[in-house]
Amino acid sequence: MKRCSYRMHLPQNFLQKDVNEPAVAEILRRALNVTDLRRGDARLREPDLLLDGVGEEVTFAAEGKHLASFLGEYCDGVYDPEEARNAMTLPILSALDRKARKRYVNEPVRVVVLCMLELFDWTADVYGQELEQLPRRERDAFFSILRSLYIESGRFSEIHLLVPTLTMDWAVFEVGSGAMYLVPVGPDPGLPYFEETGGEGDGTG
Repeated sequence: MKRCSYRMHLPQNFLQKDVNEPAVAEILRRALNVTDLRRGDARLREPDLLLDGVGEEVTFAAEGKHLASFLGEYCDGVYDPEEARNAMTLPILSALDRKARKRYVNEPVRVVVLCMLELFDWTADVYGQELEQLPRRERDAFFSILRSLYIESGRFSEIHLLVPTLTMDWAVFEVGSGAMYLVPVGPDPGLPYFEETGGEGDGTG
């Protein structure tokens, strides 16, 4: 992919957990065709979500920063593939490390990571297109690391990465199984999405 500008659309009050967590749940529900979805009960040490009875924790690839600060720094409205390749995987590792320290009533649980990151060049094959060699190699190597650290070690039973595209969709990568799902969401005022624009913007909408 080439350098381009884009706009990020966020639902009202998206920085609040009672708004962003249901949005993540809805994207995952559409990807996995979930029929029974409910919030977990923290008093019972349940994970954030139960999808058809399977526990799933929700987290954000924000590298320990406040989400508003992170979005301002990482989602600046200009996509540069070289910058994306150099900086965008560390926040995912940081998010998984945070969740790996928690304990739940039924383990291991799954974890879903909302990646508000410029990883657009990871998503071409979700549309059935040919993925360029370099992003494919880097994505596959990163997924291999995640499988070794978190799935094969028994910490999580599965990892779902929600990665935005520039066409108002989300790519959902199931790291353990290798499955990929395409979830169209835009323009939906209740869900976040990204879209490519024709000129430089401020990165938000």
